[in-house]
Amino acid sequence: MVQKKEITQYNDIMPKNIFNIMLFVSIVLPLFFLPTTSAAEPAFENTASVQWLGTPLRESLERFCESRRIHFFLDRRIDPTQTIHLELSNQTVKQVFTALAEKTDTGCYFLDDAGTTIVYLGTKETAELLPLLLEKHRRELSAMPTAQRNIPNKKTPFRLPFLGEPKQAILDLIKSSGFSLSSSPNSGAEALPFDLWNKTDLPALPFYKLLTMLLIGFEKDYEIEGNTFRIVPLPELQTLETLKTDLPKQPPEAAETQTKEPQTTASPKAPLSQRRFTLKVDEQPLGAVLDVLSKRLGLTIVINWKPLETKDVSPEHLVTFEVKNATVNELFRTICKPLKLEYRLQGETVIIK
Repeated sequence: MVQKKEITQYNDIMPKNIFNIMLFVSIVLPLFFLPTTSAAEPAFENTASVQWLGTPLRESLERFCESRRIHFFLDRRIDPTQTIHLELSNQTVKQVFTALAEKTDTGCYFLDDAGTTIVYLGTKETAELLPLLLEKHRRELSAMPTAQRNIPNKKTPFRLPFLGEPKQAILDLIKSSGFSLSSSPNSGAEALPFDLWNKTDLPALPFYKLLTMLLIGFEKDYEIEGNTFRIVPLPELQTLETLKTDLPKQPPEAAETQTKEPQTTASPKAPLSQRRFTLKVDEQPLGAVLDVLSKRLGLTIVINWKPLETKDVSPEHLVTFEVKNATVNELFRTICKPLKLEYRLQGETVIIK
């Protein structure tokens, strides 16, 4: 129970502090109500200026998007190291992405979910196909019994470390969501090739949207029957044309793109000689790259750094390279040749000198 003395003391100090309290209300509180970007007018409507003079695509996107709290997803078939030459002034963010897509001969699609928007940059064909697949899966979801809609609608983020394995991360995501992978030939784990990606950090999206976007880069889609998840080839664009009338409106600036050759590779559990690797590395320390390759590929990489000092090669030496559907020999030859290093493959051990 509050004592009368305490109440008297409180009343005594009120006149002295009332001005300070009013000052706090008039100055500090408005800070919490400063104008912010609303869902109806997202950051993509804001104006921006860019001056990219020979900077790599991924680096340009990362800097541009980070400063504006925008998310992007770069399709695995798009070269992230290609240099960008683009100067724009007072354009909307949508127009910047559209101009970038035109410059790089790619396509972009703005995937929106309750105010969270991710800009997908991929081939022209898949940028056109992606919204149709999303609409197809939305319809399938709405036709499911209410109790079965929860899993495909559950929001989940997607994160990969540098040189992470997207195949394993996707399979783990499917299983952790409560689905069983199909055991039918070419519709389970073996349907996805082995690959290594740059660091990827996507915000939480409904499972069905996230999987659609992740799989399209492998030229794959999916089917859900009960509790079974099947990975299937992409449908032909013509078969989805009737869905266009129900698509959410896209910004008129959004361009679209052409496809590249599909990539094929053996399962990561196959013998090393049968496995194929698609990998892009841009200005990364050699030691870190070899460490990650060793862990991801299950290889023992032996390298004595001391003698390599005469060749100006150290763990901190920055390397840039790209391989597509390469054998393990082609992968290490690509890494070693520019540095005038030799390698020898003995079983599951790589010796570099």
